[in-house]
Amino acid sequence: MKRWFVAVCAVLFSMCAAAEGGARVVFASGEVSVGASPAVVGMTVAEGDVVRTGADGHVYLKTIDEGFFILRPGSVGRLEVYHVDVQEPLNTRIRLSVDAGVVRHISGAAVTQARQNFRLNTPVAAIGVKGTDFSVFTTEDVSRVIVHSGAVVVSPLSDSCAASAYGPCADESSRELLGVQAGLILQVSRGQQAPQFLQDSSLSPDALKPPRPEEPDGLELHGESRAHDLTRVDLSPAKIDSVDRAEGTADSSLHWGRWEVVLGQDKEMSIVDLLETHQLIATGGGFAVLREREGTWRRPAQNSMSFALQDGSAVIQNEQSGVGTLASLQDGLFSVNFSNSTFSTSLRLVAGEESFALRASGVVTPEGRLYSAAPVRLPSNMSVRGALGTDNRDAAYVFQSRLDGARVAAGVTYWTR
Repeated sequence: MKRWFVAVCAVLFSMCAAAEGGARVVFASGEVSVGASPAVVGMTVAEGDVVRTGADGHVYLKTIDEGFFILRPGSVGRLEVYHVDVQEPLNTRIRLSVDAGVVRHISGAAVTQARQNFRLNTPVAAIGVKGTDFSVFTTEDVSRVIVHSGAVVVSPLSDSCAASAYGPCADESSRELLGVQAGLILQVSRGQQAPQFLQDSSLSPDALKPPRPEEPDGLELHGESRAHDLTRVDLSPAKIDSVDRAEGTADSSLHWGRWEVVLGQDKEMSIVDLLETHQLIATGGGFAVLREREGTWRRPAQNSMSFALQDGSAVIQNEQSGVGTLASLQDGLFSVNFSNSTFSTSLRLVAGEESFALRASGVVTPEGRLYSAAPVRLPSNMSVRGALGTDNRDAAYVFQSRLDGARVAAGVTYWTR
């Protein structure tokens, strides 16, 4: 009976997904069209629909598997195929295309479960993923890719890497780009035999068409290196009250916690719901930090401040075995030098008998945001993105780090004075 019920639910879900299309519009600003109609929030985007943005257009499409397909100004994209089989993930088929402009893709649950069947094509390149958040700039003749989290496999389109296929084209002409390789760009030019690595911030998709404040910002010059998608990690031993985790303290301007479902664990916040009143500061590994729009951050009169680690959450994943473990955070230090707009932080990541000393330093922007230096170089060994609270009484940041050749870590921290 239970199996029958699950099967019926899966079939009904698939039918509903097919009827509702591959995505819906959850945010639209400026000139945006879906097919021949202007885009409005709540509109369904079906397979084959062409989505266009004008010179001032931004649109966020939320896919049926809780992912995002984001188009920035002057872009043309489509959901060519978005078939999700919740009962048999290996039957899932997802293919997106981008003809021009800058887009961002954040993998949903179906892509995470069937990475081998996901593809994003540009006029010159094929992009496959490994549970990923990445941005692409493309014209008819050149495409450039940066990775905010996870990894992509990029290949020139060719007879052996056809646009009609699914998944990455893993051959000698393919190149892999990881989120931990902060500041690097993979470029494919028409006729090029293999993608080329670049390190020129002016050519980044995020520099050419910057994100709106509501969008997870991934400006490469701030060094976000979100090491790996950790949505498969089981956090059940450490489920914490969602109100406390999401709000930090009752009067805090910061919201932080888990925004993705992790093996049945409920989300601690809904980014889409919070975007009306909050600005998305950072995401990584299923964690996020947001700050209220109301109120303006101001640099304090004093030259420096120190903060104590109040709370946090972290996970470690072995990329080879796929096994994830819970980690605790100890011995946290976080200080800000306002005289030169810098910060430094360190903490100890503990999992069982093992512990890892993580540290980072970076800049404080005029808006009170925190960005670690790029690329990450010793003695720093983690990337950080976050923000100070508007009243400078607290802070929160998302971090990511590669621990060794097989394991990566991600988490979120909350600090108070």
